Amino acid sequence: MLKSIEEFHKKDKQAAMSGDIETLESLFTEDGILIPAEGDIIECKEGLRNMLQQSLELYRDYTVTEYIHDFKEIKVLGE
Repeated sequence: MLKSIEEFHKKDKQAAMSGDIETLESLFTEDGILIPAEGDIIECKEGLRNMLQQSLELYRDYTVTEYIHDFKEIKVLGE
């Protein structure tokens, strides 16, 4: 299970660094909820797509040089 989580994070990181909205969106389920550190809670793929497009536009003149996952704890519950 942890290997799957690591692969998910790897895919997320690669897509985020390259601005690949389609891959980032594919990592989000139809009923997924994203709780960003700042801003509104996002509760659907359409909301995620809008947020990603806005972010891409906002940061289009920047190059991502580093992307760090800093999880303090991962718990797997159920299957």
